[in-house]
Amino acid sequence: MSYNLFVQSIALVALAVFAISFHSKTRSRILFVNTVSLIIWTVHFSLLHAWSGVILEILNILITIFFIFREKDKRLDKVVFVYLAIAALVIGTLFTWEGFYSVFALIGVSIMTISKWQNHPQKLRFVAIFASVSWIVYDYFVGSSGGIISECVIILSLLISIARSKK
Repeated sequence: MSYNLFVQSIALVALAVFAISFHSKTRSRILFVNTVSLIIWTVHFSLLHAWSGVILEILNILITIFFIFREKDKRLDKVVFVYLAIAALVIGTLFTWEGFYSVFALIGVSIMTISKWQNHPQKLRFVAIFASVSWIVYDYFVGSSGGIISECVIILSLLISIARSKK
């Protein structure tokens, strides 16, 4: 019981970092703080033996880092990189297939990949809501109650951030 509590609490730490990321004012800062959260999520899913979640979070880390560099090098500003990233995510999902619910993790990461391509922080925040809904389904099937709680809080945080930034 205490091991499960420990594993679920890791999700809550990832939640705290992830929620903070969306309150950053710039796209690059959102992505940087988001990368730290993704590392924590990777640990959480590995402890649950949720391998689709693990590989998709690792790929998400690499994609996020690439998107941070995109701001500094305009040669990387080609939409083909989004398609390549999503193709890598599909391959990663097929490689670690756990069941139909692996598709929900893939949808969540794919949506986040598309949102990270956006240059406007407000669009990034809005699209991330749909990714969280997909992750809730995946979390349910892999036994991540911490993940379900985290995604619900993330949705609430995103809504507050969207409302606050409109003022």
